[in-house]
Amino acid sequence: MPEISGLFIYRLVFLFELLVSEGLFFFKVKRKNHFWWRLSGSLLVIVLVTLFYPIPFYNWWYTSLMFVVIFGLTMCAAWICFAESFSTIAFLSVASYLVQHIAYQGLNSILYFSGLSNSSTIGIYGQKLPTANEFSVITTIINIVVYIAIYFFCFVLFANQIKKNSEIMISSGYMILFVGFLLVVIVGINAYIVYSVNDEIPYIFMGFFDLLSFFCCFLSLSFMFKLLDQRQMKTELDDAYEIIRQEKRQYELSKNNIDLINRRVHDLKHQMEAIISNENVKKEVVNEMTSAIKIYDSSIKTGNKVLDTIMTEKSLECSQKNIKITCLLDGKKLNFMSELDLYTFFGNALDNAIESVSKLSEDKRAISLTMTKKGNFISLVIQNYTDNKIVPIKDNQENTFIKTSKEDPLFHGFGMRSMENIAEKYGGNINFEISDGIFYLYALFVDREVAN
Repeated sequence: MPEISGLFIYRLVFLFELLVSEGLFFFKVKRKNHFWWRLSGSLLVIVLVTLFYPIPFYNWWYTSLMFVVIFGLTMCAAWICFAESFSTIAFLSVASYLVQHIAYQGLNSILYFSGLSNSSTIGIYGQKLPTANEFSVITTIINIVVYIAIYFFCFVLFANQIKKNSEIMISSGYMILFVGFLLVVIVGINAYIVYSVNDEIPYIFMGFFDLLSFFCCFLSLSFMFKLLDQRQMKTELDDAYEIIRQEKRQYELSKNNIDLINRRVHDLKHQMEAIISNENVKKEVVNEMTSAIKIYDSSIKTGNKVLDTIMTEKSLECSQKNIKITCLLDGKKLNFMSELDLYTFFGNALDNAIESVSKLSEDKRAISLTMTKKGNFISLVIQNYTDNKIVPIKDNQENTFIKTSKEDPLFHGFGMRSMENIAEKYGGNINFEISDGIFYLYALFVDREVAN
């Protein structure tokens, strides 16, 4: 049985603090199959190793090594339990250790500055059991309050950035190594001061040292998550640019297809005139051919070529799905918008409307677009029936979107966010609401060319 000492007790406390801190960062991470069996087995091994880890020496380097070994075991356990890359596991584990050490150094600073601790003893790191003063009621209460407060603060500020089952993009493994190395150095220096020079330093200076370590760890943690946030933003921007490139290619393809259809319909009309004049052709055949041509003769003229293309394309899709679409649009009033912005905005808006009404009965398959202009302000209203509801589907920017049947709701949210960005680009905004089973999208644009 290991010798019962202050360090023996504290290493169990340290393990508990570290596991709680890791829980803050890992509880939203993807889990492997048989997670609870994996977790139970891992915890059993970690507790046994911590209990029976030998302490032949009470000095700074051996104590630091023991803490690093315990930390390494918890990181291995996380790798066994969670379905993430090793770099992600290392990132979250180092972040957890930083939070634990931030709380530890914050507590020590308070105890030294308040005079509840002094520099005459190595306390919990020692071979002897802690004194009654070190484990008094007041110090225990301060310990609990400080740890809860710091853990909660770090959860809100950092751990809460980890989204459930989302992929964590680590920009550089060297960053994790650097911060991990810095953490080990801070832990080692702390242990060295406690064991070697603690008796020679006034407790007020010990408080300042702990406060300095507190800020070093906090800045390191902030640095890690700042890089993580930048990486995630870069990934989102790359995805956005790729979608924009795809929409541009789709616009060019749609434009060519619509032009081809218009030419074919024009030719067919002339051919139909010749066929109709032939009395040998049955009237039923003529009517059938006329109806077929009408389906493709759905070219919409708004006065804006881009808007004509997207509206004609979506009109054809609506015809195939028995959706009635009506529009009162003066495309000339939108000439100040770029081709890609027009295609992206109306394409996303109509795609969402078509998706919504396609699930309804035919009497509710209707979409309406209305545009008005007053001064340099242009107002657009898009209406359609829907069975959706406004629910808080959150993205990384904590935006709220419409509940959708798409497999990836955040992709749907991206379309709405893209429309919002376009409206803001032209000095306006978008809003939406659902009333009596009808979805209303309100968009406002500002024609700066008129304003200037």
